[in-house]
Amino acid sequence: MKTRITTWIFLLTLLGNITVFGQDIPPLIISSPLCRNCPVNRPFQTVGKQLFDPCEAPVVLKGVNKMVYFDSQDPDGSKTFREIRSIGANCVRIVWQMRGDNNGPPSSVALLDKIITNAKANNLIPIVGLWDYTGYSDGGFSKLDEYTAFWTRRDVVRLVQKHRSAMILNIANEAGMHEAEYNVDSLNMYAAVYKAKIRQIRAAHIDVPIMIDGMDQGKSLHCFAVKGREIANDDPAHNVIFSFHPYWPKSATGGTSYIADKFAEVDTITIPIVMGEVSKYGASDGSGASVCSPAGIADYEQFIKRADAAGMGWLIWEWGPGNKDGIIPCPQMDMTSDGRAATIGANPGGANSWVSDVALTASYSVRNTAKRTGFIMNGFKACP
Repeated sequence: MKTRITTWIFLLTLLGNITVFGQDIPPLIISSPLCRNCPVNRPFQTVGKQLFDPCEAPVVLKGVNKMVYFDSQDPDGSKTFREIRSIGANCVRIVWQMRGDNNGPPSSVALLDKIITNAKANNLIPIVGLWDYTGYSDGGFSKLDEYTAFWTRRDVVRLVQKHRSAMILNIANEAGMHEAEYNVDSLNMYAAVYKAKIRQIRAAHIDVPIMIDGMDQGKSLHCFAVKGREIANDDPAHNVIFSFHPYWPKSATGGTSYIADKFAEVDTITIPIVMGEVSKYGASDGSGASVCSPAGIADYEQFIKRADAAGMGWLIWEWGPGNKDGIIPCPQMDMTSDGRAATIGANPGGANSWVSDVALTASYSVRNTAKRTGFIMNGFKACP
């Protein structure tokens, strides 16, 4: 017998009443029926720390990153997304660019449309981000005007509106000043610039969730503790997701106490936070050693366990193959050797064996914890 859950209660620490899909909700407790006849042509929506689908069911993002833009073997994601779906993921963060490398030709909006459509067909929330200036000293923060001009371009606006009920818009990957998260002027600039860019995107009639990455090229949680609420409150749609990439070197972070302190900073901040990228490798300890060497190892298990305890979603970096050809070559970050899920864990004890834990076997893995709502399973077309 199939049982429909008609009510759920989600606890939030709030300062006052809020409105959820037009309903005035008192502080501390949200008690809302799952919406049976909701108009589904509306976006996912954030409330407090939580993300909700158009049917008002809560969603915790659990999935992977995929460098679709650079995958000549599967340029529309049709094969890859089927494989990603097979591990139980509910979302995919799609690497995209405004144009080819070295000021190459503009990217194809028609192809991006097909990519998003294929993600949806595989019950994956498409999170589309731009990578053109990843690797710059400020992560591309100084290029946010250019990024915003892309998102507000007429053909791109039409694309986002077409996929309004499914898509999350990640303005720019890791566009945040390097090592400036404790500088007051830099924090104020970070907040002011992102508030302005979010308003520009909203003025273009885009109301989907907007994801922004933290300072220090995405690694900062502190900036969200200090400025997150201010940025969220300024958004006319009240629909911002905050993403950080904890490439914090295990050898230099002082162990679990350092990580605990970082997460504790945002524990009482009522904004939705996700780990947009998590990997065993990719950290820099400042010594100049390779991010794929022991010096580049990050305590990914602690990150994931603490994120789960805090109700944060997380996405693994990266499906692969292709990390050997990245800005900083690191094949140890590939989840698969050829894009097939069957190759995860195919080499036990090898450099990529960590992937089997986070994707498939550990109690905290994507396979064991990711949930897809009825709306997602209905192809983003109808409430359950």
